[in-house]
Amino acid sequence: ARSLVDYRAVEIDEAARTVRLEHPGMALDLGAIAKGYAADAVRDYLIERGFSRGILNFGGNVLAFGSKPGGAPWKIGIQDPRQPRGEYLGIIEAGQGAVVSSGVYERYFEADGRRYHHILDTSTGFPVENDLSSVTVVSGDAIIADAYSTIAFAMGSRDGLDLIESVPGIEAVFVTREGMVYTTPGLSESFALTGAGYYSSGAPIH
Repeated sequence: ARSLVDYRAVEIDEAARTVRLEHPGMALDLGAIAKGYAADAVRDYLIERGFSRGILNFGGNVLAFGSKPGGAPWKIGIQDPRQPRGEYLGIIEAGQGAVVSSGVYERYFEADGRRYHHILDTSTGFPVENDLSSVTVVSGDAIIADAYSTIAFAMGSRDGLDLIESVPGIEAVFVTREGMVYTTPGLSESFALTGAGYYSSGAPIH
């Protein structure tokens, strides 16, 4: 399977609206962007039909538009990777836009005491192994946040942070396996760390 992983072997003909895969046995998996694309499409559909505000939850992909009744910003929780679904490690005041998370906690199986999650390293064929538990990206469009959350997670905290900070219009929260939480500068005023056992800038959270 690894021998068939090569984005350069995907030929796109925009005029004919076709996609050709160069090698027999190749396939496309749009898992890193499909929910983001769908969320953006639903938002656009609702706005075209006169809806002025709303919040869409696609499971790990949350997209808000407009503001809450009364003008308050939307507040979106970031899943605690160590806890059951619905337990948050922090809250983002999103205003408008997408909040999308990728991590080791959502889809996985365990075998012989080891957890195998769903984000794969194309060089090994096995799940990505680095210092991260999750990455949450904030962007105006869900498809952008969806793609960058997966890419940044695969790169690890240092390279992932460098990537996010180099791209205008997106911000991120990185959570390491050791419980450190790093945020890009644009979230300094809109992210509140609330989970016990996590640290930001060296300060323990109780």
